[in-house]
Amino acid sequence: GEGETTSCLWVACDRCDTWRRLPTGTPRPLPADWFCWMHPDPAHRQCEAPEDERKEEAPVPVAAEAPAPVLTEAEGLQLHLSSNRST
Repeated sequence: GEGETTSCLWVACDRCDTWRRLPTGTPRPLPADWFCWMHPDPAHRQCEAPEDERKEEAPVPVAAEAPAPVLTEAEGLQLHLSSNRST
């Protein structure tokens, strides 16, 4: 339903180009130039801090969950013929 999306905000430091995930509730809009020292979490306020992992945020492609059905040659031919019919 509405309001259930947990979109996170990512920003790259303009000094070191390291990507940082900002916590929900971070005030917006962000400044045009953003630096690691502006991060609300002290553990991420240095350019030397490791870049945040993005793996857990990546959406799982639909194809990985349910592969497309494989058509037999006859089904493929039938589908091809039916899509070429003019009405």
